[in-house]
Amino acid sequence: MSASSNEEFLSAADLTKIISREAQSAREQNLFGPDTSVREQKTARAGATGREDFAMLDIAQPRLRAKEITHGIGDDAVVTDLSALLLDKSASLQSDAEARSGYRHVGRIEMSITEWSSVADNPRQRDTELHARKAKHLKEYDPIHRFVSMAVLPDGRRIKLDGHTRVFLWSRGEALGPQTVFVEVYSCRDAASAEALYSKFDSQAAVETGADKVAGAARRHGLEFKTGMLRAGRYGSAVKRLYAYSTKTWNASWQDHDFVYDAVGHYAKELRLLDLTEPSPSQFPSGIVMAALATMKRRGEAALPFWKEYAVGGGTKVGSTMDGVQALIDAVVKAKQAARGKGSDGGAGQQLALLGKGILTFEAKRASQPYKVGKHGGVRSMDEDVLLQYLRYTAGA
Repeated sequence: MSASSNEEFLSAADLTKIISREAQSAREQNLFGPDTSVREQKTARAGATGREDFAMLDIAQPRLRAKEITHGIGDDAVVTDLSALLLDKSASLQSDAEARSGYRHVGRIEMSITEWSSVADNPRQRDTELHARKAKHLKEYDPIHRFVSMAVLPDGRRIKLDGHTRVFLWSRGEALGPQTVFVEVYSCRDAASAEALYSKFDSQAAVETGADKVAGAARRHGLEFKTGMLRAGRYGSAVKRLYAYSTKTWNASWQDHDFVYDAVGHYAKELRLLDLTEPSPSQFPSGIVMAALATMKRRGEAALPFWKEYAVGGGTKVGSTMDGVQALIDAVVKAKQAARGKGSDGGAGQQLALLGKGILTFEAKRASQPYKVGKHGGVRSMDEDVLLQYLRYTAGA
């Protein structure tokens, strides 16, 4: 690619410094203030100075210039005045939306693979190594793979918005890659804005699955599991449903991208305890995962012995009575038998019933109350109002 000799091009370090200075000025002038629109700021400044001067940066002349790379790699570069882009707050009708969102696009720079690899992963990124094993579309190089995106925070921190998996493969020599990447740069108000922006950068070939989102949520909250079931994210539906029941948010919002992050964060301590029980999918369908988390939320580590015993198929049955662990084991077996032909777990209704039975058997065991064995014995369903009261108590525990 070529450019005239009298043009200066931004390095990644230069752009980071510019964005950092801009962000400082933005804080001072309330650029992202929820109550002050960009138009109102413009009017106020014009009244104070007698002209519409929107300079947010002190950049020496001649203005720095940056290459705007086209998708036709190898073609002559289109050159854009990046400093003008940074300075002009009134050029786009999107400026008000940018102020509300907390981020905006500021330009494109070129980075070496080594430098791109050193940019911090987004806190919401999935399990990159696990995803790399599945990402067959990245094993064969395509020119579009050369385009990635990055957030820059006011303090200068740089965070990937996409491109995690491909650079992982390139740096390990597991896939052919380029020498450099072209990085779309976004100035972000704070780390939360960078995390929110991450969700908008899934390509059609790499759309996050439910398991990816759960893995990203676990990573975001510092959860590292030992057991295969939890490492694989086979608790996502359970933790979302339980959080929805507990916080009275059972509506369309539980399917939102951010909902799983909130749910996993709410039950992070309990998920660590659940990992200690070494759960298996056969013993812990969705309803039982919910029951374990709910009782751990309410009783803390005191709930751990019950669930450890349940996980290994413990429990006692003597004569015509049995303890809560055995009663729950029997209830799960019956639920599986009833679910045949109705899907993998019998549906949400059955899992809600198992949630209630898990709570009842745990509390019965805790109170040393046995169950009767036989046709008229076992654990009955928990009253829904009582169940919700139990769950909503734990929500604030």
